[in-house]
Amino acid sequence: MRHSVLAVARIGWDSAPLAGRAALGELVTHERNRLNFWQQHALSMLIAIPFLSVVRMIGRLADIGDSPSIYLHSAIIVAWATPLQTGAAYLCMRFLPGTIPLSVRAVLGCVIVSPALALISPLSSWVVGVGPEAIVNAVTRDEVRMYLAVRYPYLLSAFAVIGPAIWMALNFNWWRREFAWREMEDAASAPSELEEEVSDQAAKDSPNSGEDRMPLFVSKLPIGKQGRLYALTSELHYVRVYTEHGDDLVLMRFSDAIEQTSGIDGLQIHRSHWIAIEAVKRISNNGGGLRITLANDLELPVSRSFQGAVRNALPNLIL
Repeated sequence: MRHSVLAVARIGWDSAPLAGRAALGELVTHERNRLNFWQQHALSMLIAIPFLSVVRMIGRLADIGDSPSIYLHSAIIVAWATPLQTGAAYLCMRFLPGTIPLSVRAVLGCVIVSPALALISPLSSWVVGVGPEAIVNAVTRDEVRMYLAVRYPYLLSAFAVIGPAIWMALNFNWWRREFAWREMEDAASAPSELEEEVSDQAAKDSPNSGEDRMPLFVSKLPIGKQGRLYALTSELHYVRVYTEHGDDLVLMRFSDAIEQTSGIDGLQIHRSHWIAIEAVKRISNNGGGLRITLANDLELPVSRSFQGAVRNALPNLIL
């Protein structure tokens, strides 16, 4: 009893920083982004090109005569800037200390690549022949160097200020949700030292700990649904846990859940299903395909790659 009280108190104390970070906006959602990496950044580029073009037409930020040339030159800038800014922002968000806010790390990443972008942009304009007249009409390398000597400070300031602002407006929220999801997924799939300590202590205190040890993820179910484990089913990033008292979802990897069942006599019957042997009620054979019915009347299919293991383990239950 004493260990359980201490465990609850310690878990609540350890979770306080996570709750605080959620209140500050670091962890804003329990849902993953609907768009994948490529969809998100393709969409951001499609938005950035016309936006940058319109801004340049209004403010005349570049000496380009007609609208098609402005659109084409903006597309060249965005095509260079987005991958470099995204890569640098990711590295900074991933590897800089967590004490620095995620947004600050992202901005630093975008700013870091500004010197390179300020050099790549005019050079690509010179090679392609689309851009400000001064660089497009340059014939010799000396003329290119002269253009860079005059315009580079301006280009650097533009890429260091406007570039990060556009990238943050279009991409940061996606990355914030992505990092929040990864952190939650890792926290759910990897038991903390405290949880392992409590689990080990409970196993030592239990007289039948060697025979019937409950997997750690079962303790994450509502109390009314905890009990003997019947089956596991993978559902996207969650695992549906079936016990003698019902079922519920737990955020963790399916492979990690199976690893935690090492103390239970069970069998994987499908890439998305695992069953406890003692929970099997019957096995039906329909045209060469096996289906397992459990004690709670849940019916699960057996994939062909696992049928041999099922026939060897439960030959007497096949009808």
